[in-house]
Order: sequence, then C-alpha cells, then structure tokens
Amino acid sequence: MNYETKLLSKPTVQEMIKGIRASGLKVNKIEGGYVCKAISHENKPIEIFKAMHGNNGYLVRMVDNLFA
Repeated sequence: MNYETKLLSKPTVQEMIKGIRASGLKVNKIEGGYVCKAISHENKPIEIFKAMHGNNGYLVRMVDNLFA
C-alpha cells in the first residue's frame, strides 16, 4: 500500500474528516491529531488516514487516492 504525506490547513483537514465519516468510516481523535483505520482485504487493520497537529496546520499521511 502506498501513502502520501502533505502539510494541509485545518479547514482542509476538517473537510477530509467529514468526507471519511460520511463514507461510513470512524475517525478517532488521538493525542495530537486524528486517525482512521480500516480493515484490509487480508482482514488486518490498516491506517488509511492520520493527521497530526503542526505549527501552521496538520501533517497528513493517507493512502494514495483516498479522495480520488
């Protein structure tokens, strides 16, 4: 699985979290940010989205084409 990492603004991350929740997945608030895990085709939990608080926004790591 390939991941992409970006520095994004807070409003952008909030919209991404809304989109993930609208698709039926659960986004958990953790110390320092947010995380979303899903079950892979091998029945193993994988982290598909993680946003960590930064100085001027969020550092986001997500699977490629998550919002494509």
